[in-house]
Amino acid sequence: MREYGKVSPHFWTGSTGKQLRQCPESVVVSLYLMTCPHANMLGLYYMPLLYVAHETGLGIEGASKGLKWACEAGFCSYDDASEMVWVHEMARFQIADKLKNTDKRSIGVQNEYNSLPSNPYLESFYNKYSQAFCMTEKRENTTKKPVENEAPSKPLASQEQEQEQEQENTHTNAQEENSGAQVWNPNFENLSSILRSTKYSHRISEILSMQDFQFHLGNFNTHHENNFQLTDNQRNYKFAQWIVQEFEKDLEKAERKNKQATGYSRSEKPVSRNVNDAWGDEKQYAPATDDVDTEGML
Repeated sequence: MREYGKVSPHFWTGSTGKQLRQCPESVVVSLYLMTCPHANMLGLYYMPLLYVAHETGLGIEGASKGLKWACEAGFCSYDDASEMVWVHEMARFQIADKLKNTDKRSIGVQNEYNSLPSNPYLESFYNKYSQAFCMTEKRENTTKKPVENEAPSKPLASQEQEQEQEQENTHTNAQEENSGAQVWNPNFENLSSILRSTKYSHRISEILSMQDFQFHLGNFNTHHENNFQLTDNQRNYKFAQWIVQEFEKDLEKAERKNKQATGYSRSEKPVSRNVNDAWGDEKQYAPATDDVDTEGML
């Protein structure tokens, strides 16, 4: 964790800063991105939206709004798939405008750059800062490298049958493998703490007691089974986002079902068929029961 983060006074007077001020949430998010404990000196790092929501106190909606505005203002770029953020000018303010090739910081920049996970901004960062920081190695946006081998020969019929049988067995035993010791389970104390930063902070018990909670957890583990670089804390944040989305889907289903059954949604007030309701709180008079004197009327 960095001990401090530099923020230039130009943040408030520059053209980008003026655009950010049009959205108060984006000012908070931008300052957070430059000074948060997860950032590095490059300004290119892993940053799930839930981190922003929880640690700024903005919640998911406020954090999402602020981050989107900051991206549109050109302050940063954010990739939803890799959850990587790039604050475009952060490296210049945190390190220097330019480094000599004998400066040990240039080696540190290259090492930090080399350690980054795959993301869409690797090439752009190198193109922007390679000369200023004397960088020597450019990475592509993916860590996967094609293996140049001869094309495999077509398998024999018996081999094809064996492969099909192996695939069927793998599919059949998928649930058994997922239930092994390798399966990740959330820390419910941390998960509850993260959920408090969402708009469903008053419904945490409902989320954790969802009927299909374990089913959703299994799907989450399957989706991230090869995402080995995630820490336990990062998985808790990602799963919190996952389970909140599933909870919202359940709420939408219940709303549609209720509307179909009653003919109106829960937010709509049903039309009353009681004619007395039109009088509000006015006194309702009971029908007369005494005999009426009609003498002299006929």
